[in-house]
Amino acid sequence: RLTHEGIDIAITLDLSESMGADDLRPDRLTAAKLVIDKFISLRPNDRIALVAFGSEASTVAPLTLDHGVLRNLIQQLRLGVVDGSLTSIGAGLGVALNRLEESQASSKVIVLLTDGVWNALGDDLARCEGRDRVEGRAARGMAAEGRIVLEVGRLESLMVFYILIRAL
Repeated sequence: RLTHEGIDIAITLDLSESMGADDLRPDRLTAAKLVIDKFISLRPNDRIALVAFGSEASTVAPLTLDHGVLRNLIQQLRLGVVDGSLTSIGAGLGVALNRLEESQASSKVIVLLTDGVWNALGDDLARCEGRDRVEGRAARGMAAEGRIVLEVGRLESLMVFYILIRAL
């Protein structure tokens, strides 16, 4: 078993159909993949997992220090890899939390990249209006328990949520 001194990060990427919009050059998904690639290049000592979601979510890569393989997997992601007819942010967060559940790292983070167009029923985040405002049953419950802190940033048409996991 490898030991590391970095943090454990689960990157959660929206692969719903709306990520194909071309309001970013060349499209939202490509812009998100470039952001992720740059982020990974700046985290050489951190284990990173990758989760993709649309109507459902799945793990693309478990926590790994092999960033070369991870960056290659990210470049191969395309719309249609998962059912993108709906956007289930709750499913993406759930799988990301599962990836970090058994982590022994002192710090765990989920980075959620989405265009903010979510439309699946269930425990998705509802609209976020400003920093630390969390609505929706899943995120609100975790925030109330002190398990997460939600920060929202915006990169043009992409919303980037940094979800810091306090304890699982």
